[in-house]
Amino acid sequence: MSHDFNNGEKIVYATRLHWIIFFWAALFLLLTIIFITSQEEVFRETWGLPFTFTCLAGLRAFFKRVCSKFIITDQRIILKTGLLRRHCVDLYLNSINGVQVKQGLLGSFLGYGTVVVASHGARESFSKISKPLEFREKVREAKGGGR
Repeated sequence: MSHDFNNGEKIVYATRLHWIIFFWAALFLLLTIIFITSQEEVFRETWGLPFTFTCLAGLRAFFKRVCSKFIITDQRIILKTGLLRRHCVDLYLNSINGVQVKQGLLGSFLGYGTVVVASHGARESFSKISKPLEFREKVREAKGGGR
């Protein structure tokens, strides 16, 4: 993946939020299907509520995923999340003290986790990032450490 910035900076790695952010939308979709196919009339008539939650949760997750960027260039890392409430972190590689990855059992199995970037007293945390261990390794490689 190579993209040139105006100053010749090149993207060396990029990732996004993991598909797990669609969990609630999928759960509400399952409930909607259960309600629609139910033998009980009261459930068949009230399928609109879980369907509404399905749509809201799905749209929220979609926009969250589309509006989030986790980029490593040959000079810095750029972390952006949010649509209405943007959270942007732009750190030069030489100012980064470390990158920590936190993963639970499910995150390890499915390939997502929380990335914590430490830089001169500040710590920025971003959760549900896809392939967090690879992200950490690419930061190390971009810094020239390789480990």
